[in-house]
Amino acid sequence: MKKLLSFNGTDHVTEVKNTADGFEVIVDGETFCFDSATLSQEKIHIQEGKKKSFSTVYREGKKLFVDIDGSGIVVQKPVKTFAKEVVQSKDALESPMPGKIIKVFCQVGDRVKDGDKIIVMEAMKM
Repeated sequence: MKKLLSFNGTDHVTEVKNTADGFEVIVDGETFCFDSATLSQEKIHIQEGKKKSFSTVYREGKKLFVDIDGSGIVVQKPVKTFAKEVVQSKDALESPMPGKIIKVFCQVGDRVKDGDKIIVMEAMKM
């Protein structure tokens, strides 16, 4: 399953696959193969052929701090942000209940006219 993860503030499409020989970690289309990996409380032990290595790991909430050869990496899900000035503008649309936008039909700057599809929104009781 592909997931979007943030490494030190930069978003990357990431996927982990189990294979007959170990597993693959695919980051932005680049594949890294490992024979084995185990996670103890504070370390990830990785074996790639005859080479064995480990990285120190620290978890704080939903952030994972990994020290690889002295270089620190913070792994987390990307933080979704919304521009308050747009949300609070007099021209903003507000929903009376929480919802989930499933599909977007246009992009910022597109001209739309009455009757054009803009989004598909899913919400309870709709």
